[in-house]
Amino acid sequence: MAKAVCAVVAVADPELVVIGGGIGPAEGFLDAVARDVRRISPVLPELRVSALGAYAVVDGCLAAGVERAWEIVVERLPQP
Repeated sequence: MAKAVCAVVAVADPELVVIGGGIGPAEGFLDAVARDVRRISPVLPELRVSALGAYAVVDGCLAAGVERAWEIVVERLPQP
């Protein structure tokens, strides 16, 4: 994970990196990533755990599906 964060830092220079998924909130994980990134990267952005939790991808897929379904419904409405 630290190598992935360093790659993002090297390419995009973000101020914030959000660690998500089921592993993000694991006890000690964020501290371990920060320690490793500090060791191999000249810049350490702020690191945070996603507030969306382990189901962020599922929630995002559902939201995208609902949005697309709404677009299809609206496209099929009779035009005034």
